[in-house]
Amino acid sequence: MELNSDEHLEEALLDAQSMRELGWASLVLLLVVAFGLLSFTVQAKRNEVVLAERQIVRLQSILKQMQLEESSRLNFGDQRDLNRIAIGYTAPRADQFITDLRDLAQFSASASAALDETPQTAERGPEN
Repeated sequence: MELNSDEHLEEALLDAQSMRELGWASLVLLLVVAFGLLSFTVQAKRNEVVLAERQIVRLQSILKQMQLEESSRLNFGDQRDLNRIAIGYTAPRADQFITDLRDLAQFSASASAALDETPQTAERGPEN
């Protein structure tokens, strides 16, 4: 059984058509896979950018806190110098604090005695 030339030509055209369809299908499949890989890559980079932005915001917050602390310390130093120069005020020393209740009671008794010894001009009234 030999095929005549028309049947042979028709079979060759069908093979070429099916090969062309297979080529297009493989090209579309390749493009879909490439698009999927590209999408994953873009999403990974987007996540990196989001993490970097969060870190930038966190570092800016820390920077603002440090600037505020520096400014406060400078203002505190200026206030301390002004108090010392203008009104002679100095910060209390550690030995000036009362450490327990017994010292508080002793301080209270000595302060009451000192108040009793001072002359009370308002109670004496006007002198004639």
